[in-house]
Amino acid sequence: MGLFSARLRFLLEWPPWPILRFAFILLIARHSRSVRLILAAFALWLVSAIVIVGVLVASETSRMRRDFTTQSEATYEIIRQRLDQNEAVLAGIDSMLHTFPGVESAGLRDYSRQMLARYPHIYMIELQPRVEEADLSRFEAWARKAIYPQFYVKDYGYGGERHWHPVPARPTYYPITFMEPQAHEALPVLGLDVYADGKFRAAIDETIRTGKPSISAPFDLYEGGRAYLIFKAVYAHVPDDLASRPRLASRVVSMLIHTGKFLSRNEVPSPLVSMRIYEQGFSYDQPGGVIERVDAKPVPAWIRRFTPEFVYRKTLPSQIQPFVFETRRQLGAEVIPVLPVGLALIVTFVISLLALVIYQQQIVSRRIARETERRVYLREEQAQVARLHTMGEMASGIAHELNQPLAAILSYNQACVRMLHESNPDFVAIEGAMKSMTDQAKRAADIIVRLRAFVSKRPAQVLPLDMRKVVQSALSLAEPWLRQGSVVVNVDIPAEIPDVLADSVQIEQVVLNLIRNAVEAMDSMPAGSRVLTLVLGHDRLAVTLSVRDTGLGVSEDMRKMLFHPFHTSKADGMGLGLTICQSIAETYGGAVVENPSMSSGAEFQLSLPIRQSRNLT
Repeated sequence: MGLFSARLRFLLEWPPWPILRFAFILLIARHSRSVRLILAAFALWLVSAIVIVGVLVASETSRMRRDFTTQSEATYEIIRQRLDQNEAVLAGIDSMLHTFPGVESAGLRDYSRQMLARYPHIYMIELQPRVEEADLSRFEAWARKAIYPQFYVKDYGYGGERHWHPVPARPTYYPITFMEPQAHEALPVLGLDVYADGKFRAAIDETIRTGKPSISAPFDLYEGGRAYLIFKAVYAHVPDDLASRPRLASRVVSMLIHTGKFLSRNEVPSPLVSMRIYEQGFSYDQPGGVIERVDAKPVPAWIRRFTPEFVYRKTLPSQIQPFVFETRRQLGAEVIPVLPVGLALIVTFVISLLALVIYQQQIVSRRIARETERRVYLREEQAQVARLHTMGEMASGIAHELNQPLAAILSYNQACVRMLHESNPDFVAIEGAMKSMTDQAKRAADIIVRLRAFVSKRPAQVLPLDMRKVVQSALSLAEPWLRQGSVVVNVDIPAEIPDVLADSVQIEQVVLNLIRNAVEAMDSMPAGSRVLTLVLGHDRLAVTLSVRDTGLGVSEDMRKMLFHPFHTSKADGMGLGLTICQSIAETYGGAVVENPSMSSGAEFQLSLPIRQSRNLT
């Protein structure tokens, strides 16, 4: 509110206002006609200022919307990861309890400590065995020896002050027998019957009935913040039917999730953004379903009438934790960029005043008008020439590639014409020349088709593929690198080789990447020793292409990280080339590997299963 008032005062006390009043009074005193000019200039200035200010405000609003969406998407992704972490930890505990039934005392506690240290939002991990009313006394006697000397199954009451009391008679109890962290002052919590609380009882019954994790209703923590519990039933053995599940549910594992710790201090949204995480079926403003909330600084009601509110809402994908993530930002006076608006008002005022002065002095003559018209015409002509020149540069690149085959076609055509005018034409030679023209036309078409196919964005087409053609096409595209690097190429390709099933463009990308890596690996070698060797072979199952260079080779440390993403030895590399190559090869049942037995240089091998050996089902 204070910021907006200060900006309003700035506009009202704006320095050009006295100048405008002075010019208005002066012109009225001289000529009545000037009054209309002044009013016209003022109207022009006012309209221009309103339009420019509107554009600036709209641009600032658009920028804020983009920033808001980007920040909201980043926060959503963090929350999604936290929910995935909850489910992963719970799945690990469940697997451990089923695989090793007796790990509560050691293995489970160690695992829980590690998970709590790694994920601060997982506040506590607990175990609650199922205890029938008839077994209560025996269970308490066992627990006092095995767990805690003062152990007894208890409820938690509110009688003005918090206090514990023994449980009344109930058919079933689920007391806490294990918890991590287990501080000394928290030992009295052991034995608490969580089944006595209605919101926990519903979640426990649900997980026993379905065998899947279930969550409790959200609740407030005594130390502040919101939380909820995730329960998972543990069965003595896999139930045969739904009716036997309650009898076989020997215990329940639970995790207390502190939603206030979902975001670290650096991950909390801007103070101008409010956030809610709430259960599906509830709305943004219903407190009963709110899992976590972050409130923004309030905006005065009268400002909210004129400024928009941004809303980002997205359902989190977790089936166990069915929550909705929503952020909002109500724009306030910050939507007005003070400096650009002030500059716009000053500039438009100066322009209007200058236009008025120029018109009053009548300094625009016909000569200046004609000169101006001539200059405008020249500028238009220059612009037209520049456009034609640009189009010529674009065409020259294509003409350079097509010049040789077109020149050959012209030569053959002229030869055919000469031979046809002879008294005894040699039709065999003419036919050969025409076939040569056809070959050159195909060559010109192949230049365009190959370049367009390599850069085109299209769906993958898995078809029988001749690896010999792939190698030849990749070498053709890599010719500038090979020529620039003075690389000698040795190619060993057999006359016959089985087809593979793959997309030609993707496999050509892999081969081209391996060739480029080999060329770059030899940059530091003397020009005469740069040799690139490509060997294509096959066995009963696969076709293998070996790309070998005479560079410095692959060190042991580099070999361990070769196919790791974002790991590179190049100063300007992204570290994704080999990772992408390996992913493409694996898509078609193949692999890209590095040969560790090379004594000098490096060798990478691309293997793809032959067409007959692939399982097409």
